[in-house]
Amino acid sequence: MKRIAIIGSGVAGLACARRLAADPSLEIIIFDKGRHPGGRLASRDRDQNQFDYGAQYFTARSPEFKSVISKMMEAGAVEIWNGRFGRLTSDGFLAETSQEARYVGVPCMRSLAEALGGDLAKSIDLRQHHRVTSIEKSDRSDGCWDVSGELTRADSTEPFKEKNFDCLVITVPPVQATELWKGQNEKLETSSLSPCIAGMFSFNSPLPIEYDGIRIEDSVLAWAARDSSKPGRPAGERWTLHASPQWSQDNITLNEQEALDALCARFFQLLKIDVVAPSFSRYHRWRYALVTRALETPFLIDKDNEPMLAFCGDYCEGARVEAAFDSGNMLAKELLDTLAGVPR
Repeated sequence: MKRIAIIGSGVAGLACARRLAADPSLEIIIFDKGRHPGGRLASRDRDQNQFDYGAQYFTARSPEFKSVISKMMEAGAVEIWNGRFGRLTSDGFLAETSQEARYVGVPCMRSLAEALGGDLAKSIDLRQHHRVTSIEKSDRSDGCWDVSGELTRADSTEPFKEKNFDCLVITVPPVQATELWKGQNEKLETSSLSPCIAGMFSFNSPLPIEYDGIRIEDSVLAWAARDSSKPGRPAGERWTLHASPQWSQDNITLNEQEALDALCARFFQLLKIDVVAPSFSRYHRWRYALVTRALETPFLIDKDNEPMLAFCGDYCEGARVEAAFDSGNMLAKELLDTLAGVPR
């Protein structure tokens, strides 16, 4: 039986595992440092102050992804966000005219990843709380990968090491991928992801804002969403604000309260409404959030390495959830063909 390790349980990693799992001769293990699968499909849902602070929604264009989303809608894990969308420029508000459906996970964005992972529960080994810190080639004569790192249990950590993988798939952002594998990969290094500081704010009463999702052309803010307008969410008035890439880069070291104060103040200033103090606020600092330069290829396989080493993620083709799914899915097809000896 061939063993495949996947680092990262975001959409790309889950999509890759989903397709690989169709081959019962493969043993697949996913390692991820987080508490939940999903990566940037991140949500805070521990109480009524619920937010999607990573990806805000997604679209579906390819037949395969549409089919997957259709099944998830039937299962109640995905719905269409029928919000009011606009764009805020220096000239004021403009209504968004796109008729493309905007989907969200239900009851939170992470539900999409949990649904993808749930399909795999009986066929793969999904290990959350596993931070991979080292990969190396084993000392076996036939060549394999060994994966090492830290396993978090409650308030303690302990080392782990899993040996003898015939193939290694890395789905984390390019900077982190190159830190794991020091081998030369000039193509991987041509992609880039910008940071994003996200602010989450609850208010005791509705704000007088016409739109539920707003793209903002501003030096500080890039996006504002009435999170509570999404289907399946608790009642209330909750807003998620995303800072612009440049502002996030310039202010990545701000402490939480400084960042929250700056984002909230700019929000009310741009919307030209009376300032209201939030009843709850939190922030999240994404160091690698938005794809600013894609590889323009669906995946990478380092052919100079034996055993196989491959990379996938949204950074391969663009800043969309579907791009991450397509990247992992197409890489899995390539790996299956390679393992089966299909000529390229």
